[in-house]
Amino acid sequence: MFYIVEEDSKLENLERLARLGLYVDVISTNDLYHPKLTSTVAVYIRLIDSEHGYIVPIDHSEGLNVSKDRIYRILSSASKLYTLNKKNLLYHFNLQDAIDISLLYSMTNYDKLEYSRENVTLNYFYNKFN
Repeated sequence: MFYIVEEDSKLENLERLARLGLYVDVISTNDLYHPKLTSTVAVYIRLIDSEHGYIVPIDHSEGLNVSKDRIYRILSSASKLYTLNKKNLLYHFNLQDAIDISLLYSMTNYDKLEYSRENVTLNYFYNKFN
């Protein structure tokens, strides 16, 4: 479950709670292109040990447009920052201290982390608007 941040007060609460640790994933204009060729639309942020995440719109016509600098400040203030793909994150935000979960899993289990990105809505979208 996730919430879309639509009020500045909700973003301020997220800023205060960032010190507990965060998981972040960048939502770009098209994840089929190289991250250098895309722009950031939003950021998915989930607090560690929380069941709910937050989508913070950066460049979207129907939401609170938060500057990338403010998102960077939130992410850099986290005590621990986790991501599934650090290389992708670094193209959008220069956060060298982020912990790559895929790399960490591979180094400890000597196996590639497999996760399903199978999503009916996503597949429908890409099949219709390739």
